[in-house]
Amino acid sequence: MKIVCPCGTSVSVPPSRVGRTKYCSKVCKYRYRVRPTGLSYNCTAENPGQFQHREVLTGERHPSWLGDDVGYRQLHRWVASVKIKTGRCEHCLDNAPTQWANKSHEYRRDPIDWLELCRKCHGKHDSGDNWGRATARYGEAVQRS
Repeated sequence: MKIVCPCGTSVSVPPSRVGRTKYCSKVCKYRYRVRPTGLSYNCTAENPGQFQHREVLTGERHPSWLGDDVGYRQLHRWVASVKIKTGRCEHCLDNAPTQWANKSHEYRRDPIDWLELCRKCHGKHDSGDNWGRATARYGEAVQRS
């Protein structure tokens, strides 16, 4: 449905808003609106509102950034936010569910140092001399996750 604002602008509104919407914008609403007492609104400045746009601090600029002192789960969450899973293992090229595996077993914040492997290949990658490196660095919390 179309309504005509007092300023002359034609505005289309959904049927549920007919009768309740009378103005094309907030500016017109306060320009042409009159209180029941007959007084009109006189807006001299625009209200910036409660939510002002602030720069979002992420990564190293965030005050809570821990760098390489981050925990096991947080490191894996960071990898998931930086890299996108394809759903395909990088070793066997199988389309099985994948996990993030660390190439160097040093657990650094370097996106290049992470592989997307299926569970079977991830187990092979972490076996041998590399078995238990995550537990040694992060403690028993790794076993429960």
